[in-house]
Amino acid sequence: MGGIGKTELAIVYSLTNLQCNTYPGGICWLFCRDQDIGLQIVNFARNYLGLTPPEDLELLEQVTWCWQRWNKGNTLIVLDDVTDYEKIESYLPPQSSQFKVLVTTRLKLELANSLYLQVLSESESLELLSELIGSEKVNLELATAKELCQQFFV
Repeated sequence: MGGIGKTELAIVYSLTNLQCNTYPGGICWLFCRDQDIGLQIVNFARNYLGLTPPEDLELLEQVTWCWQRWNKGNTLIVLDDVTDYEKIESYLPPQSSQFKVLVTTRLKLELANSLYLQVLSESESLELLSELIGSEKVNLELATAKELCQQFFV
């Protein structure tokens, strides 16, 4: 389902781990909806890692070349808004301990360590809002809080 906070959750996770230096190999954010992630990976490697893959290689080979020469250390690769997993699968980094892949999608993929987000109920929404802004504020303006939750959380 769209609009339940998948991308926002990935942003918060990425920023929190950026501040904690959890991923010294870097964080690479790729926009997948109607985008060529192969080109994005190569461009990221050129612009942020100083890598220059050989021009005579096919795109998939250039991506593989980049993965092999990526900065050392744990690296987070965020694939945001995947609409067709088969289109991106061949571009994924090698399955090593260095690369951690976070995928946001509306698809029901059977991937290891998947976390499926559900739409929150009204009470869950109010509880989340209370954690974010304080229960006293929510209780003072309960009708407005319920309306806000209906628009954004439910």
